[in-house]
Amino acid sequence: MQRCLIIEGSPIVRKVMRAILTDFGFDVVEAAGGREGILQFNRHIPSLALVDAGITDMPALDVLRHMRDAAGGKVQVLYCTTQFDVIEAQRASAAGATDLLVKPFDRRSLAARLRVGGRGNGEGSDEGFYSRLSRSEIVRIA
Repeated sequence: MQRCLIIEGSPIVRKVMRAILTDFGFDVVEAAGGREGILQFNRHIPSLALVDAGITDMPALDVLRHMRDAAGGKVQVLYCTTQFDVIEAQRASAAGATDLLVKPFDRRSLAARLRVGGRGNGEGSDEGFYSRLSRSEIVRIA
């Protein structure tokens, strides 16, 4: 079973993410902030991590950099944000995020980003970091 780490300040959002990811077959570990997230990351080295851009105890980009450096880029990291901003997305990508997830998200938009069961951006994919926005995400951006 693949392990997923959720780093999210909102207990409600963590609960929703956990339910969806458990349904997708992940063993889920949670953290409410960046420092706790780094500890959990080092302890469990997940195959997938979801990092909220709005964590308050430390900059989310520092968490992304730690994950990138600790795992050598082998962990899929989704940067979760409430609004699409090209500059923020570029910074997240440079810090180690492999994709962006705009909140609020749904089961379908999350599934589209996962590298499990042939979904999402697998190794060797031609798709770019910004190219898989769902229709609802595009409407929110516009």
